[in-house]
Amino acid sequence: MAAWKSERHLLDHFREHGAEFPGASVQDYDLSAQETLHVGKCFEYEDDRTGEWRTGCYHRETRRLTILDANDLIVSHFHCDEWYVESQTESTYG
Repeated sequence: MAAWKSERHLLDHFREHGAEFPGASVQDYDLSAQETLHVGKCFEYEDDRTGEWRTGCYHRETRRLTILDANDLIVSHFHCDEWYVESQTESTYG
């Protein structure tokens, strides 16, 4: 089970993306991120904002993406289309 970068980070991202998971609590949002890490297809890419390499795990059927930093800490979880993960800089998805 992967940890979030911090409890504050989890809460901030839940506030930002929680509406994408109707009726979900913070705990449900975290469980969704954890499940995505297990069922998703993992890939690497370079984050354009930070220049750091990230690991993404994308689950095509639910359109969920969970992102890990270099220390394998969760930095984000949200819904997106597959083209988004394919279009990330240096993405190995595909």
